Amino acid sequence: MENVHAFIGWLEENGARPGRGCERFRAEAGSIPGVYASSLVDMGEATFFLARLDGAKHLVCWGNLRAAGAFVGKVEGNLKAIPCTPANVAPLHATFAYTAPRPVAGHRTTFGTGDRLGIATPGHVRAVRDFDAVPVLAQQSTRELNLTGRTFSDVVAAASWGVFQEHFTRGYGADADHVKTEGEIESALRQGATMITLDCSDHIHRQSLGAVEAAYLDRDHLIRNAAGREYNIRFTADQLASAAGTYGEAIQFTRRVFERYIASSGCDFELSIDETQTPTDPTAHFFVANELRKAGVTVTSIAPRFSGEFQKGIDFSGDVKRFEREFELHAAVADHFEHKLSIHSGSDKFAVFPVIGRHTGGRLHHKTAGTSWLEALRVVATFDPGLFRMLHAFARETFFEAARYYHVGVRPERLESIASMPDGGLPGLLDDPGHRQLLHIAYGTILTAVDGGRHRFKLALYGLLEKKEDLHYRYLARHIGRHLSALGVPICRETE
Repeated sequence: MENVHAFIGWLEENGARPGRGCERFRAEAGSIPGVYASSLVDMGEATFFLARLDGAKHLVCWGNLRAAGAFVGKVEGNLKAIPCTPANVAPLHATFAYTAPRPVAGHRTTFGTGDRLGIATPGHVRAVRDFDAVPVLAQQSTRELNLTGRTFSDVVAAASWGVFQEHFTRGYGADADHVKTEGEIESALRQGATMITLDCSDHIHRQSLGAVEAAYLDRDHLIRNAAGREYNIRFTADQLASAAGTYGEAIQFTRRVFERYIASSGCDFELSIDETQTPTDPTAHFFVANELRKAGVTVTSIAPRFSGEFQKGIDFSGDVKRFEREFELHAAVADHFEHKLSIHSGSDKFAVFPVIGRHTGGRLHHKTAGTSWLEALRVVATFDPGLFRMLHAFARETFFEAARYYHVGVRPERLESIASMPDGGLPGLLDDPGHRQLLHIAYGTILTAVDGGRHRFKLALYGLLEKKEDLHYRYLARHIGRHLSALGVPICRETE
């Protein structure tokens, strides 16, 4: 604990005492290696902060240790070292309320970041802190949990400790993303989810429906966007039959989920209808939202499938003008029913970010995830070319296994070989669409690969990211910041 004693000595030399005067030194982060001064909190006769001890992050309580009585840790004099584990998250939330996730849909702009490694939250916070947006820092789908061998409790814990590290008090959400079954919903709520994204793809079918409500036909359904512009939604008999036949079962499933789990939980509730083969027509969006309203279901956001290609990890591909025509109507439908549009697979869609920002006026939920993983690989490419080459080769080798879960256009056999590429050229691969997609979807196979019962890559990857921690955070903050800026999210005027 030499670094902790050195830091405390430095605080005392500058007139601070346990629980008194320490918080003013938050800006001194980095003054003592392995101590995160940005986390400093005075509480009664004790001060808490984060530090690395024996290679792992710990919450340190200095002073009156009764303030840390609920935490499990090791006591040494007037210090208590508390491992930053899921087991200590409940007392963390109880002691420091700002570290606990909460519903965030009441905020105009919300932004999901996702963290497949469990170490990215400080970088995400550094990006979002500058913008008038509230993050959903704990965001993970059942698929991603299975591919990484994590639980949603692990995801919430990683976000909670990261929030404490950065002393981020503005609030954040925890999204159980793309859950499909009632069992998954129950489990996510038990593990701390404050947002449920219900994936209805198993209940969306292309089928005919004989009887549909005539009230939808032969009339204009007048809607307005937030700016007051008016639009008419008019159903033909074929459109109505198609919408009812396609989404009827999904609407009933959503109603059942809402009544059993959501209404009493107070959590944010998003409906995902984007996992389909064809784009969601704005009339179908209207039909679904209207039927949910009639059924008494309150959704905070809906994720349609938009026209064009929203492939993983790369920019939008398609007709931007067509996208804007349809997106304008989707935004008006969302305004009319007072839910947000949710943008899935939203990483790197810079070609349409201005359209999205303009027509939503910033009232939206936006999701990124996997490209934060790519920023970690950018660190690897820069500082350990040998490890990066191994990861790239393994991504090629396991491509078809990883591609079962994701819609990507890359074909590994068409990518140039990197065998003779100079080390200095490797980081540039993270800006190439093909290599980005190859590496983007390989996170699961890379993180869980074992050889002789030992991880092939995981320990080396985490070890490097620990050594280059601050650079990793800077890469993440720059990457997420570009998204928020391109969406037109205003700079934050509030202080925490």
